[in-house]
Amino acid sequence: MTGSSDYRRAITVAAGIDPDELRERRERLHALVAGHRPSGLVVFDQSYVQYLTGFSFLATERPVAYV
Repeated sequence: MTGSSDYRRAITVAAGIDPDELRERRERLHALVAGHRPSGLVVFDQSYVQYLTGFSFLATERPVAYV
């Protein structure tokens, strides 16, 4: 895979969640917090990370990303 979009699609396919569904989930979250004008969002819980991104990891791992 050469591009970041190819990589993202591979992750979502592996997770079994349609990319459009993931986008809609993130859009709903954005609409929910938009009135508070946050400069970012930090998600630690494994289930929330998977719900919003499709990325899965073990509870003992501590993946970190700044986007």
